[in-house]
Amino acid sequence: MKMSACKSEDYAAGCSGKEQKNERETILSKNIPQIKEKRKITYELDETYCRHDIPKPFIYALLPMTSNPKKINIFWSKVELAYKKSGLLEQGVLLEQILADEEVYGNFIWRVKSVVRAYKYGEIRKNVKALLYSTVQDLFLEVGLEWGAALRRSKGIALFDPFKKEPCV
Repeated sequence: MKMSACKSEDYAAGCSGKEQKNERETILSKNIPQIKEKRKITYELDETYCRHDIPKPFIYALLPMTSNPKKINIFWSKVELAYKKSGLLEQGVLLEQILADEEVYGNFIWRVKSVVRAYKYGEIRKNVKALLYSTVQDLFLEVGLEWGAALRRSKGIALFDPFKKEPCV
């Protein structure tokens, strides 16, 4: 393929802007921006495309931070990980049972909203996912302690009291 006079190094000094270029050169240069524009077009999904098992109030609590379903799924996976690490599953307490309790569920949503507020105000030093994980894990540990104590009280199991004097035998 022969280049036009303007593209050749030998005649670059004497080239005028009005000289004709070969048709192939102009067609190729016109097509490149069109290809780049076609690749930039993407369609964003909204929060309605999240997994079906994620509670709607959790999604609505995260909306001021993000409406990307992939990020919302990642945040929910952090909640599930905190639940698994809390040890409630080994005690026979399911996540659905915890979220069925209105008081615990309200506290859960309140904590998620506090994480979103901290994110929006720039108060998070490291990672928003880590903050959500630790906040929800604290909630699950509190729930485990409360529900475990209620179970022991209902069965009449006495706990060790370090301040109670026991008779010597």
